[in-house]
Amino acid sequence: MKSLIHVSKVYDLPYVSAPSERTYRHIDLRVHPSEIDSIPELSGHPDLKELVAVLNRPRGPFMTHGSAMARRPPCEPGGDIPLSEQSRTASHWCTSYVTFSFWELSRNKPEEYLAIFDSFTSEANGMEVCFVIQPAYFLSLFELRLGNKWSDTNATVCLH
Repeated sequence: MKSLIHVSKVYDLPYVSAPSERTYRHIDLRVHPSEIDSIPELSGHPDLKELVAVLNRPRGPFMTHGSAMARRPPCEPGGDIPLSEQSRTASHWCTSYVTFSFWELSRNKPEEYLAIFDSFTSEANGMEVCFVIQPAYFLSLFELRLGNKWSDTNATVCLH
């Protein structure tokens, strides 16, 4: 089963660390691939770590912004994630996500993510796949220092 959700909350990137909220500093893994071992969310999850590594290949089209794995049903603050009846009644869970975008800022448009979503088969090899598409704002170093954005949004990202 595959599903698509659009949320309106803007995702600011790179985000500022807030360890009290379990948010750690943004690491550009395309530039610093060896830093992947310092990401706490990937510790003990080799499959998720491999996916994040592949998405951040130095000459690849993507970069990642966050990931997690949990032993509970998925939840999305911007809306419910559709689940099949079989999943809804499951007694055990393994849920994961990776937030990603295109490295080339001009490609971060909803239609680019819709094309990727459309390429997935409905069966998804027995897994349920959900794309959450949301607006984003990529802050420049100048804006980070200033603590101010020039507009509400300048791109789109996808949580998968």
